Amino acid sequence: MIYLASAFKWETIRTEGIRPDWKRLIHLSETIPGHLGYSHTKPFVVIHIDFQKARLDGLTFFRAPNGDIVSDGGQNRCISPACFTKIERIEWSKDLIWTSQEHRQDE
Repeated sequence: MIYLASAFKWETIRTEGIRPDWKRLIHLSETIPGHLGYSHTKPFVVIHIDFQKARLDGLTFFRAPNGDIVSDGGQNRCISPACFTKIERIEWSKDLIWTSQEHRQDE
């Protein structure tokens, strides 16, 4: 399981864990979504979660109608950093691979 967070939020998550959002749930995924909307322009981190360790820590997980895996964070209301197995920082970039003649600048 993975959790996606902005690189900015990682600074808090790495010490305090993953806390529920405004809906009082933590939304996890099994894969990195193919489209992240505006997030493509900003770096983010992919936090891999040890599902078994999280369950041993007392967390319960459910499948939401949209396919996400959700948890309320259990008694401590968070997924502890002790349950993280790998953290990846992802930054999107773009390269111009073609432009029409009329949009080219003088070289």
